[in-house]
Amino acid sequence: MYKYTQFRHESKKWFSRVYLVLINFLLFGLACVLLVAGVAILKVTNDDYASLSDNIITLSKGIAYGLLATGSLIVLLTLTGSIGACTRHNFSLNIYIFGMAIIFIAALAGGIHFLIQLRNNANQWSNLTISDWNSFTDSDRDTDQFLFSCCGFGADQTNIYSGAPLYDSSSRSENSCASSAYVATAPNCYDSGNSFYREYTIISGIVFGGILLFVLTGIASADNAKFRMVDVGYQVVHEGFVQV
Repeated sequence: MYKYTQFRHESKKWFSRVYLVLINFLLFGLACVLLVAGVAILKVTNDDYASLSDNIITLSKGIAYGLLATGSLIVLLTLTGSIGACTRHNFSLNIYIFGMAIIFIAALAGGIHFLIQLRNNANQWSNLTISDWNSFTDSDRDTDQFLFSCCGFGADQTNIYSGAPLYDSSSRSENSCASSAYVATAPNCYDSGNSFYREYTIISGIVFGGILLFVLTGIASADNAKFRMVDVGYQVVHEGFVQV
């Protein structure tokens, strides 16, 4: 009975360490993506400074520095967690748990804010009228039609914007929404926008929920992988002494 209990105890510890290393591997991949994205944004803003407005430059550089800082912190966190998982060094695991707890709080707060804002946008769209649609600029209307893959506003698809799409982009010579064949088959923007926000809200909720669960399992695995006094007790008994 004791050997079975000891086997279960050691198996749980081993599984926690392996799972923790796997989580850190995935986090390290995410960190690399963030670092590459940050470098790419900085390169674009530096190379094309003359063609971008000052506010876009400032915002883009802020995002880039944020991505670089976040990626670097995650790299350090994954290295600390992996070392703790392999060596069962409690100090490293405690640092890892603290860092993951901060990520959990940030993800929870950010997710709630994002979902609330998304829901507000969905409610705002569902309350739009044809008068609101008519008050939109040509660029705004075309952007919505492109985003929602729709054409026109209401059931009669009135006030279809037929100008050059996406802020008069030189890469597209005409608006596909102006085609009579497209109008006949495309959904109207009111219904299509409502469907888009509904599906996007569900998907976003699932993604944020998965991230939070992922982080929580990482914290639990790190805590379970820590070296405790009960482990000393098992080792003493295994060596033939009295269990403490």
